[in-house]
Amino acid sequence: MDKIVLFLENLSLREKILFLSFLALLGIFLGFKTYEGFLKSFFDEIISLDEQELLEKREQNFILQKDKITLEKELQTQKEKLNFYENKMKIFNQNIENHLSELESLAQKYGLNVKKLQDSYKEEKDFNKYHLFLEFEGEFKSLLQLIQDLENLNYQFHRIELKTIGLKLNLKINLSLYRLR
Repeated sequence: MDKIVLFLENLSLREKILFLSFLALLGIFLGFKTYEGFLKSFFDEIISLDEQELLEKREQNFILQKDKITLEKELQTQKEKLNFYENKMKIFNQNIENHLSELESLAQKYGLNVKKLQDSYKEEKDFNKYHLFLEFEGEFKSLLQLIQDLENLNYQFHRIELKTIGLKLNLKINLSLYRLR
């Protein structure tokens, strides 16, 4: 660096002007060569794009964005449906003992007595079918609440009978439970 500074200090004014002119011409020459070699092809490619082509590409991009949004919405609805059906299928994956304990806890919750319990079992192609016959004894309000809770649990009722025997009410329920194999 010191040599360059020493060289420039020893030059006369006329030699300095000539040296700067040479550097300017060299810079312009290198600029044109760079433009010809690299930048010209780049600018030609950008300028040569047709307006119609640009409009088509913009339209395609817009359509793809719309399709993406609709597919994302459809994916979300499919996920919600899947969660809904998985929750429904949980009922079919429970053991019969779980259902019986659930019925027993509901009876205890409402202060009902289970007088009778009979069950039967039948094997189908893809599932097992259980028939339960239950007889509860208790107050009307408690029996009604039990029926409402059983309906919320999605049990399939075949018959519900409500009879009075003395001061107590009897509720006879015949229902079916299904379990996947």
